[in-house]
Amino acid sequence: MVDVVRINKNELSKIVIDIYDNDFENVSKIHKLNVDKSLTNVEKIVAYALDTMASIDENEVICKLETEGKVVGFFTLSNKYNITQLNGFHIDKANRTKKVLKAFWDSIENSSLPKLICGLYEENKQAINHLKKNGFQEQEYLYVDKYEKNFLILNKTR
Repeated sequence: MVDVVRINKNELSKIVIDIYDNDFENVSKIHKLNVDKSLTNVEKIVAYALDTMASIDENEVICKLETEGKVVGFFTLSNKYNITQLNGFHIDKANRTKKVLKAFWDSIENSSLPKLICGLYEENKQAINHLKKNGFQEQEYLYVDKYEKNFLILNKTR
């Protein structure tokens, strides 16, 4: 069984660090933040987690996914301007099972408005392909100067 539990932003920071630590290789490839190569992996994880946390607004819906008492993922949603924005999400690589992914999407669909958007950095091919498989379509590319990367906006209308 997968439980989706609403949490506050303060509870999320440890979850983000743990999830990123369990999937460091993937996170380090796709994360938008360019970190100093001389940092240790632990320092990089903390830098990635701090950057993720800075992008999350206090008013967002923040949820963790648990299976058998273990946190396996998180997501954040913002409902503004008649659109739901999936702002951040990550599911531990070892737990990307059909059961966990179904609970993830069911919860998002139940919490969102008819139009759902998500933005991902173009290097995050696995997540982009997963979103497309779940009915999202490419909307536009944006260049983000701060990170010197292309950002792909995808949308899904129900």
